[in-house]
Amino acid sequence: DMVKDFVKKVTQDKGILFDGFPRNLSQAYALDRFLDETGRKLDKVIFLDVSDDQIVKRLSGRLWAPESGCVYHIKNNPPKRAGFCDKSGEVLVKREDDREEIVRSRLKVFHKNIEPLLAYYREKGFLKKIKAELEPEELFHQILQSLKIG
Repeated sequence: DMVKDFVKKVTQDKGILFDGFPRNLSQAYALDRFLDETGRKLDKVIFLDVSDDQIVKRLSGRLWAPESGCVYHIKNNPPKRAGFCDKSGEVLVKREDDREEIVRSRLKVFHKNIEPLLAYYREKGFLKKIKAELEPEELFHQILQSLKIG
């Protein structure tokens, strides 16, 4: 319903980019029905393909400052002072769901849901997979190319 409300607010001449939605076939079917009802269509699905090992490295390296909401990464975006938030000075914590075993468990569920979804959009001719273990600037360029922007 949140997606429907949002789409209804966007004029037909504007495009919409969904990030992380739909997450399973049931949501994809519901989105298709809604888009048909409103005279809209989906034209592209971009899947940012990242290995499980890379996802584990990225997520298990996150640190979070609960009060300020700042997020850091041990390697990619470390705080200036190890273990403390640059903004608030509070102690950084690792979220429970960022532990390696939890991330790997979540990835099993993700793959179970995503494989049929990717097959569905591949069959419709909408799917574009991008190897997303690129430098951020190159990844951004690849996404723009897939969308035919820039």
